[in-house]
Amino acid sequence: MIMDLMLPSMLASPDHTIGDLVAIFRGMTHSLDHLFDELMTFDFSRIGTAFDVPFFIFQGDTDLFTPFGAARSFFDRIEAPRKSFAVIRNAGHLACFARPGQFLEELVGKVLPLAGQPSLPADAGRGGAVV
Repeated sequence: MIMDLMLPSMLASPDHTIGDLVAIFRGMTHSLDHLFDELMTFDFSRIGTAFDVPFFIFQGDTDLFTPFGAARSFFDRIEAPRKSFAVIRNAGHLACFARPGQFLEELVGKVLPLAGQPSLPADAGRGGAVV
């Protein structure tokens, strides 16, 4: 997945150097080494389902790491002033690399309209989430 989608996208990007690629892959390896056990036992119920800010999920419909049904079930329990679940067609876990055009369309259509709105007070609660 990383070699098929992420690496070619970054190699084609004028914004990434070979040094950036090395740093990203080192960071991914470091994160995996230190977070794997927690990721395998993560319990969404620990973070709760109530958010005081908009909440978005952009979900690949063929994601094997975060199955579509599990993501949708979690989303359905979310309480937020605004929420949206976008299905990225024919995409897995790295949907933004597999279908960058659709991913961008979803961001522009769902998140950008909220960008110009006044922000919530700093003490309004949890931060927003793009999963």
